[in-house]
Order: sequence, then structure tokens, then C-alpha cells
Amino acid sequence: MSLFPLNFSNNSEDKIYQMQEKYQETHDQLQQMILLHDKLKTIKENDVEELKEFLNEFFLADKISLRRALSTISTMINARPKYVYLYCQLLTHLSARTKFLFEKHEVSSLFNNKAALLVLLENGLITKDLIKEKFTVYPNELNFFYPEIEGTEKPKNIKMIENDELRVYGLNPDQIAESIRNDDLKAFQSATARLQTLNTLIRASRYETFDFVSNFGKRPSLIEYAAFFGSINVFKYLLEKGVEAGSTLPEFAAAGGNVEIIHLLEEDKTLPIGQECNLTAIEFFHRDLNEYFSNLNYENSPILNILVSIEHYNMRYFLNNILTEDLSKEDYELCLLYAVNSQNIDVLNLILTVPGIDVNRVFEHGVFLNMLI
Repeated sequence: MSLFPLNFSNNSEDKIYQMQEKYQETHDQLQQMILLHDKLKTIKENDVEELKEFLNEFFLADKISLRRALSTISTMINARPKYVYLYCQLLTHLSARTKFLFEKHEVSSLFNNKAALLVLLENGLITKDLIKEKFTVYPNELNFFYPEIEGTEKPKNIKMIENDELRVYGLNPDQIAESIRNDDLKAFQSATARLQTLNTLIRASRYETFDFVSNFGKRPSLIEYAAFFGSINVFKYLLEKGVEAGSTLPEFAAAGGNVEIIHLLEEDKTLPIGQECNLTAIEFFHRDLNEYFSNLNYENSPILNILVSIEHYNMRYFLNNILTEDLSKEDYELCLLYAVNSQNIDVLNLILTVPGIDVNRVFEHGVFLNMLI
């Protein structure tokens, strides 16, 4: 079944026909990429071997296919950080084929998660210098790569075996953080018993590889961390204790994807449930939340939704919406720019079929599309 809807009101017939034609050329590959997303979203330890076989069958034929797999794994590392150690096993499985088809700088450009970068370094897919380039603004982040990178700081009070294990999992080992991720209310109550207040931030850790500051502009509070990991029991407990619910809490909840938490937040009329939440749900691949948010009465920008889907390789959302929205020529050119910047070749090829696209157009920040394609 085609992912493109049959009702194309307010869209030019030429645009529809040409984009559909291009889509049909790559239909099977795009369907397999969407299926890979679905498999990775719900990954468990006993799924890894089956996923390796799936990757072998559908994503090793050529560089474009393998790029789809690597990009998909990279986006899911960000969207489901709790399972980064499982995703890294897949990267190791793909390492020989990746080394054969890709230059080291190409591989580096696809990943930012520190646990993933460490695995890529260990498998000879990137260099130490490429890692250093990623953290020139925040050089302290390089301490994660002790002892591989010279000049990094040795972790205090942690044995090297423990250090290596913590880096594999890429998660905050603090007892409070762990109890929240596991939604273990008893363990959480025990770990927080001596805290003077529950209105506090999660303790920072060099081993937490999800970048909360880049994604949300701040370190998370206890309740935001619970919302992010969809930990409903801990979340309810914190609400009952009167913990402050800041304005960014709905975005953390949208990232976590727990619908019950979203409904609890809706009861507090002061918290904004709007397009930012929908954009976050797109980024973190929560289709049920996208459908729910689309029925809410808030100001909505369809092009913004589509741009986020391009940037984060949410191909299901992109394909389901690109031809149902009444987009302008400028909107499509913006989609093209986002596709180039995020190395989303599938979207790039689809958008280039739209009649009248000006690849020479200069955007406000001075980027020439014909230089990037």
C-alpha cells in the first residue's frame, strides 16, 4: 500500500504525479527503513540477532542503503537513549561493511552520541581527531573518552572495568536517575529519602550520553526526567508531593511518549500543550501523540512539522504529510535545504521532483543549494 494518501486537494497535479513516481521507485527501500524504525523503537535484548539478520537482508547492498540504516540507528539513539547499548551492538555488526563503503569523516557526520562515537572509534570507523572536533566548544565532554583520547580526565573513585561498563550503557548511573528510568517507586523513595526537596535537578554524570541541554535547553528536574522516560509511577508520586511543574515539562513528556502523563498535564491549565509538543513527538517518533495533538485546538504550522520530520528522519510522518499540506514553492525549497543539511537523501530526491524548485536560491544565511547537492 502506498504511503501517499489518495486525496490531494490544493496540490498541483504535476507535483503529485512526479513526486509519487519518484516515491514508487524507492518504495520498497523506504518501507524497509520505516519498518526498521518500528523495530528499533521497541528493541529488547533478545531482538538483536533478528535485527542483525534484517539489516543483512535489506541494508547492505550499497552505500545508500547502508546510509539509511546508519541514519535510522543514529536517530533512534537520540529518540530511545535507554537502549543505546543495544543500538551500538548493531553498529558493531555493521562496522565491516561501513568501513568498506564510507570514509571516516562521513561516518562521523552521522553520529553525535558519545557511546556511539566510542563504538565507532573502537571499530576503526572514525578517528580521535574527528571526535575532538565535535567537542571543541565543550572540551570537558571529552572526558567520556578516557583513556582512548590523550589529555582526558580519569574518572574519580571508579575502577576501569566499571568505567568501561558505564560507557557502554551511556546512562546516568546515579541511584535516583536509575530508579526513575526503571519507574521503580520504592527504589526512588529510598534514594530520595535524604533530599531536602524534590524540586531539584538530576545530578549530572559524565556517562549520560543523551544531551538534555542541546535538546531542551536545560538539565532535567526529577519530574522532567520521569516524564522523559515515561515513568508514570514516579511521575504521579512527584505530582502528589506538589513538585513544581515548569513550562518545559510538557516537552519532556512529549519526548517520553506516555499518553497518561500527557493527560495529567492537560489537567493543569497553566501548562502549554501546543505545537512544541507535537514537534517533540515527531522528533521522538511517537505517532500516537502526533495523532492526538493534531486534534487539539492550537496554532499549528504544517511546514514546521514537516521540517522536523526531515531533520530527524521520521519518514513515516514526512510521507504521510508532504502531499496533504498546501505548501508554497518556498516551503519546498526550505524542505530541500533541511534535507541537505541533515543528509536525508531520500527526502532530497523526492523534493527535487517538485516542478519549479530553484536549487540556486540563496537563503538568508547564504547557503547555495546547488553547492550542497
